[in-house]
Amino acid sequence: MTRRSPNSTSTIERNAPANYDQEVELRPGDEFLSKGILLKRRRQLVMLGVILLIVASLLSYFVKPRAPLTALVTPDQELPGYAAQYPGDSSLAKRVISSYGLAFVLFETPYSGANVRALENVRSWGREKFQAAPDFLHPVSIRPEKEPNDTVIGALGYNLFAGLRYTTESLVGEFIKSRIADFHSTNAYTSFRTAYFEVFGKDAESATLLARYQSDKAKGSIDSVIWSLIWMLGTICSAAYVIFSPRRLRFERIRHSLIAAWGTAAVSYAITAWMVNSIPAFSSALLCAALTVYFAKPFMLLTREDASLKVAFITLSSRWIALSYWASYSAMAILILTWIRCSLPDSNDPVTMLLSAISGNFLYDPEEGKRLIARALGIIWVAVSVWAFTQRDKDARISDELEAELRSL
Repeated sequence: MTRRSPNSTSTIERNAPANYDQEVELRPGDEFLSKGILLKRRRQLVMLGVILLIVASLLSYFVKPRAPLTALVTPDQELPGYAAQYPGDSSLAKRVISSYGLAFVLFETPYSGANVRALENVRSWGREKFQAAPDFLHPVSIRPEKEPNDTVIGALGYNLFAGLRYTTESLVGEFIKSRIADFHSTNAYTSFRTAYFEVFGKDAESATLLARYQSDKAKGSIDSVIWSLIWMLGTICSAAYVIFSPRRLRFERIRHSLIAAWGTAAVSYAITAWMVNSIPAFSSALLCAALTVYFAKPFMLLTREDASLKVAFITLSSRWIALSYWASYSAMAILILTWIRCSLPDSNDPVTMLLSAISGNFLYDPEEGKRLIARALGIIWVAVSVWAFTQRDKDARISDELEAELRSL
């Protein structure tokens, strides 16, 4: 094995008390104590699995989770005095489908440019819906989306977590519903509403189309809000966990934060892969899970004299942890900036959906909010880079005796 420099970024964990020159002396009962702890943890995992299986069995027999079907926006919010018309009038479908031969003529207002883009988004969305199903505004029955419960794992996860998921979605939906109601009292919405009814006609069908457009957009933002809350709570807890730690334990707690971050990312990608059957999401889940395992139990591969490989567990140095934190933040920032820079006017990227849910405005693109987020990410990236690349190892020393032991593996 090549001799390692004094600034090496790792040390062997099983020989890693603070002073590497001291030998670790095992007492006679230590081996049995270690086996007892492993046996206890194994029993705890088995009991947890049994409990989850019993709960899933009871839920699958007695409970049927149902997705919330509450409309977040109703037509009477768009048109006072709204009265439903059945069967639906087909004239609106003809106007929307053939409206590409018409020009938008709007009064000059501070919202004219945004109104034109929003009207174009509503028209494109309505055209696709009418072509797919001319009666989509007045379906005979509302069918819930297909859940991934046709496999053993899918059915188990559905019965264990569907109820909690639907409850959370209902609570977030109520919040978004209140934000949309607040937005409807603004001058921006009044300006758009006037322009919309001038283009599509002031009748019940047009009001239903506008309500369905906003409601569908709002429902698509629920997952973005839930995951943003999870990440925000995790970030706050990790920051407090690191900031209020003793100085000698700070880098160790940063490593714990990296474990939590990559583990959360692995779970989120796994859920996405499960829900939408996405191979890229599944591959990302595997990569994030591998990084989680690495930070939880760092290791390195050593080559023996007979050319075989030996896995040796190591302790990461402070500088290597700092660089890992910088790389992790950079990957996250690249993902968010890609969402922002590559989003389309009618896209459903998580940043757009989150900002729209907070403001209640699903008509205009939140350009200003995206710009602020991009600037904040850039400033934080510079600060993290300066901090990471100025760290120095203070205790990453490997003694000659330890290196000789490594060479003998």
